[in-house]
Amino acid sequence: MTVFEAPQTSDEAVAVVEHTWWGDTPYFLFIVKENTQHVKIDVDVTNWHAIYKDWMRGRMRWYLARKSDDTIVFGVEVYPEDKPWYYKHHTIDLTGPRAGIEWVAYGIGVTRGKKRHGLWITQDNLICDDVDLEGLLRG
Repeated sequence: MTVFEAPQTSDEAVAVVEHTWWGDTPYFLFIVKENTQHVKIDVDVTNWHAIYKDWMRGRMRWYLARKSDDTIVFGVEVYPEDKPWYYKHHTIDLTGPRAGIEWVAYGIGVTRGKKRHGLWITQDNLICDDVDLEGLLRG
């Protein structure tokens, strides 16, 4: 998996167009196809995956970007045989200083064959992979 990360000291916006966003998810998908076509997808829109199903196939890059300023947080390379995914994971912290508090992580990635590859950002801006996320979920 190829990972693209935008350094916080030199963030670049993916567009200057104003957007009206739905819901409370602080991120959107920015997808760039191999032929440079691109789309911004508000993941709070009901059935976004059905609306944009043609954007789920082929060679492309998926980026997770902040709704507040259009800044890319990170991205993943998607190959034609991959199944790309976005997921918003909710859980309640069972131990530690945040015990009993809801914990949210937002992730993008791909499934290749039977193996999942993904990156996540937590509500407190910790970026981690699938393995780290599983450890954080267990406490």
